[in-house]
Amino acid sequence: MAETYEDKVANHVSEWEMKNFRVCYDDQVIFLCGAEVLPKGSVQTSMRGHFYHYCLDKNKDIADKIILAENF
Repeated sequence: MAETYEDKVANHVSEWEMKNFRVCYDDQVIFLCGAEVLPKGSVQTSMRGHFYHYCLDKNKDIADKIILAENF
């Protein structure tokens, strides 16, 4: 049986060595995805929308780090 695409990816990734990677914290972001964010003033129907608008109103430091998936 031929190797599937998923198998090829898994085999390739399994050969990666952790010493060749590093985590860069220079540009900290909060990436929000997974539900609808309605315009300000609308009744939010998702936790994501509530969190996003709460941060905009109450915590500018966090709000400045948020990237909405649809704006990425």
